[in-house]
Amino acid sequence: MSAEGLPIGVQLIAPMGQDRLLLELSLEIEQASVFKQNYNK
Repeated sequence: MSAEGLPIGVQLIAPMGQDRLLLELSLEIEQASVFKQNYNK
């Protein structure tokens, strides 16, 4: 997160057919970050 609370960026990759893994990891990152809390204000 930047000083302004904005996401800086992330790129996630996984082997072909592992879409579920990417979605699960994305959810964990979102839940652990303050971005979700700031975005819903």
